[in-house]
Amino acid sequence: MYRRMTPLFPTAQMFELEEPYTALSCVGPSAEVRFENVRYAMPPEAANTPGTAFVYADRIRSVVGRHETTHLRGRPGARVSSPELRRAKLASVRGARAVLYEKRQQLLELG
Repeated sequence: MYRRMTPLFPTAQMFELEEPYTALSCVGPSAEVRFENVRYAMPPEAANTPGTAFVYADRIRSVVGRHETTHLRGRPGARVSSPELRRAKLASVRGARAVLYEKRQQLLELG
């Protein structure tokens, strides 16, 4: 009739480690933040702004002002982005020549 109640054991995915971005690692002019040698994309409006990274075992959540992104943890040297953030970055670039350069850069980064 009654089930025996057992305590819930917390897992590593439940805990976060808060890491503030310093002036050296704030979101750069390319709308990316570097954490543990991995570059994570941010919305272009968050460029040149300090923020906070909430680090989990399998993902990283970046909060910069009113902007928040969540990415899976990348391997060192990688660049982590999403199609939505790449589109937003391309939309923020002004001028025909600048758009061509940005498209070329994004294609190079994708491999």
